[in-house]
Amino acid sequence: MKLAEQSVEEFSLSVASDSPVPGGGTGAAVSAALGASFIVMVARITAGKPEFAARKLDLVRIASDADEARRLFLRLADEDAAAYGRFAAVAKTPSAGEALRGCLKPPLETLEGVSRALLLARELSAAYYQPTASDVGIAALSLEAAARGACLTVHANLKRIKDSVFVTETARNIRSALASAEAVAAEIYLAVKRDVEI
Repeated sequence: MKLAEQSVEEFSLSVASDSPVPGGGTGAAVSAALGASFIVMVARITAGKPEFAARKLDLVRIASDADEARRLFLRLADEDAAAYGRFAAVAKTPSAGEALRGCLKPPLETLEGVSRALLLARELSAAYYQPTASDVGIAALSLEAAARGACLTVHANLKRIKDSVFVTETARNIRSALASAEAVAAEIYLAVKRDVEI
């Protein structure tokens, strides 16, 4: 059953089982989907307020782009579970290396998508309907958690890959992407924190 077809209870039970699938990469993608969903919500609520009429077109675009990201992350969650399932089936065969590389693709795409979604969140954080402030912050935090989780998943799989050049280059790229994501998320979180704290 696809993730999007499961209830929250069903998904949480599947994670809590003694099966390694769904695992960390799937969880990272789900966290990213949650973050993107909050962006969509805030953008749609804000777009409906008369005082934001001048920004309505931008807000509608942000909502549309974030919703596209949400759907991408849900697809990546399913792809991550499927990729690890394929690896587990051949883990002790000559095909294991190729299958392990396949496990890298979903979390790498999640990290890339998170970077784009955070830029939408930053754009949104410039002006939004104030009662949704905490939701903007939660979007940033969820996306940051997703970025960190995706990187951890990639690192864990890289440790088992023998191609040192590929491993070094991939590790360098994800460290750079994570640092950028963390910086944007921190910027958004601190701005929201200043906005809501008493």
